[in-house]
Amino acid sequence: MARMGANGRYQVTGEKLEIELEFGLLVPGPIGKRVADEVNGRLDGLFAG
Repeated sequence: MARMGANGRYQVTGEKLEIELEFGLLVPGPIGKRVADEVNGRLDGLFAG
């Protein structure tokens, strides 16, 4: 999946989900980290058992 200024890939292997996010030059590092943290938090909440 891709959006202007960001590119992402995901892979599911068995019970493991890996997500890779890449941000372009228009997205400052702290914002990219905040987005990654938010995605991780939402996935943790979604799959918390």
